[in-house]
Amino acid sequence: PPAPPPARPSAKPVTRAPAAPARSVSPPTAPSVKALTPTNAPRAPPATPPAKAPPPTPTSACPTPAGGHTLESWISQKNLGKYEAKLRDLAGDIHDLLEMTDADADELIADCGMPKLAARRFKKALLELGAPVHA
Repeated sequence: PPAPPPARPSAKPVTRAPAAPARSVSPPTAPSVKALTPTNAPRAPPATPPAKAPPPTPTSACPTPAGGHTLESWISQKNLGKYEAKLRDLAGDIHDLLEMTDADADELIADCGMPKLAARRFKKALLELGAPVHA
């Protein structure tokens, strides 16, 4: 019978170094960001107090027509400053001009000695303001 194969030299047992304790490995994270809390949250700039409106003048106590004009600013804008004294005698404020009729306007034009073209400009301005006149 054939001879048994030669015996293998016995292998030396392999000794391993003790295993290090297992570490939990988490996936890489973004740089740490401090959570915003009420104490470190960005703060809105302090609210500025609303600007104070100028005190009302006798001619601007009520809301005004014609883009917020006072009687004085309306007279100035319409280039009727030459007749301001008469207009102030007739109208205490710009709201009074809204009540002017054609007869009132014609009377004022005569009292002021307003030339024809200035009278036309005055009536047109009254019409734009909303008075029941015809230019």
